[in-house]
Amino acid sequence: MVAVRRRRTVRVANCGELRAAGFALLDTTRHPLHFSIVLADLTAATFDRLRPCFSNPMPNPGYAPYDLLMDPSQYEIWVDDHNIDDDGNIVGLVRHAGRDVDPQVGKSFLVGDGEQEPFRATVIERTRDGLITLRADDEPSPLRTAGGRPDRPPARSAP
Repeated sequence: MVAVRRRRTVRVANCGELRAAGFALLDTTRHPLHFSIVLADLTAATFDRLRPCFSNPMPNPGYAPYDLLMDPSQYEIWVDDHNIDDDGNIVGLVRHAGRDVDPQVGKSFLVGDGEQEPFRATVIERTRDGLITLRADDEPSPLRTAGGRPDRPPARSAP
């Protein structure tokens, strides 16, 4: 839930109202009150049905700025435990790297989300727009297991 704490305001929805509006929900975190909404399509009609299910923006009672959440002594790159790709790799952002950390392809870093034990992961891809993909050096990574995809092993390099 670290990502949620970085937002000054939040909008909340009742699961019953979402289901009544025709949306399926998936349990996505270790937090018992957090779910992801399954969208059948990304049309204006779908979003017109979705918006009324949420409250107006309100102050986030758990707000904590990013700087307070990232303790650089714990890890070199902060990663969100929701950002796991279909191959089981961790997707992060270059801007979430600590000072003096340059996440280049092939280099290994200590990564974490502030809620679990940090672990080592190697950068396997870096895009021009600041997206990085990492593979956990040791299996299983705590994020992969907690992120809801323990059934998907990490991608392997071809021999």
